[in-house]
Amino acid sequence: MPILEVEVVGQQQGDPPTEKLAERIAQTVGKALGVPNGQLWVKVSKLSAMSYAENGPPTGVLPVFVHVLVRTRDPSVWPQRAATINAAVSEATNRKREAVHVIFEPDATARVFFGGAPDSRSSP
Repeated sequence: MPILEVEVVGQQQGDPPTEKLAERIAQTVGKALGVPNGQLWVKVSKLSAMSYAENGPPTGVLPVFVHVLVRTRDPSVWPQRAATINAAVSEATNRKREAVHVIFEPDATARVFFGGAPDSRSSP
């Protein structure tokens, strides 16, 4: 039951069309992580480049932020999963890996209820 909330900042040269971006990310990440069909959810939003800033001189590279909500009892798997998600989102968005930032939310165990019932599916 991974849920990915992907926020793409701005529009850059080489960005793919935004239609079906969520589907491309879901397919790419799902395949990379070995998640069974129907068990990875992706929500994509766009943030205007005017609504984003970094301190210091501008780098000219616009980021993608990926928030991951998943159950895991062993956070030692996060670095490998982060690398896998980073590569897959980079591929789907045509953004450099250095510009894709993966943020794991606190463990989703006993925090996610689908249709009001606890999530009973297994996590990858």
